[in-house]
Amino acid sequence: SGHRLLREELPQVLAFADAGRDASVDPRADLGQSWLRDYVGNAMRRVPHYRRYGSAPEQIADLPTVRRGDLARDVAAFVPDDQPLERLINFRTTGLTGQPLLIASHPQVAARYLAFHERALRRFGIELSSGPGDVGVMLVGWQQRCFTYVSVTPQRGECGLAKINLHEDDWRDAADRGPYIDALKPEVITGDPLSLAALLAIDFAHRPRAILSTSMTLLDGLRTALQARFDCPVLDVYSLNEAGPIAVFDPAVDAHVLLQPQMAIEILDGDGEPVPLGERGEITLTGGFNFCLPLLRYRTGDHAALELRDGEWVLAG
Repeated sequence: SGHRLLREELPQVLAFADAGRDASVDPRADLGQSWLRDYVGNAMRRVPHYRRYGSAPEQIADLPTVRRGDLARDVAAFVPDDQPLERLINFRTTGLTGQPLLIASHPQVAARYLAFHERALRRFGIELSSGPGDVGVMLVGWQQRCFTYVSVTPQRGECGLAKINLHEDDWRDAADRGPYIDALKPEVITGDPLSLAALLAIDFAHRPRAILSTSMTLLDGLRTALQARFDCPVLDVYSLNEAGPIAVFDPAVDAHVLLQPQMAIEILDGDGEPVPLGERGEITLTGGFNFCLPLLRYRTGDHAALELRDGEWVLAG
């Protein structure tokens, strides 16, 4: 556990965040976009699985799609040949499908998540201020047993990060949970709807500046209850271990607003064919910021419609 960044990598992580801070998002899977054309060509040269496709396509839809099962069977075939292995992260996840998956990642990739969380928070008027001596993030789980740890976030002056388990069985006395949270005073609390619901049942005085929910759909009732208790924005972030934070729900547009400038999105029907703009289908991704695991037409198993609302690209429904 821990960030594992090298000293010389920190400026690169900060530069990545600066470059994407106000970058526009155009998720259309059009090879006329130079970044997308370069991304596809690069992946087809360097990644064994994609190299089997042969020459570069005239349009994205000419390429085959891949699924979680393809990654699960042989993830090494999706890692670029020239990616150094010395600092590769072996990241295991079951996700919500229960299908075990090994994901190739890197300390810089893990550190890049913060840039998209900051972009999501900024949408709701939150600029992070935590720094040395503060706890910036507390990630709460609610499982009978889970991995817990403390670390620091170099991008924010080594401010603290703590992953804790709220399940009563993981404490000598369940009454200690509230005082522990009050002692940490995290600027932001993150978790999933199960752990955030458990948070509501714990007595403590601290009020975070924002709450981020991931992993499962956050229903309106729970969002309302969290906002009433903590008097802060409660963000529903659509995120995948394979691709990182994709979008954040904004009630003002009643949809998830896309966060990644270099992520193309197709919406496919049951036969794998693209549907017209605004129609519902399977969310399919090309692009992303994990240079250890390039994605070309990755079918997520999640469904929504891609729309343009108030000048912004969103995933609706």
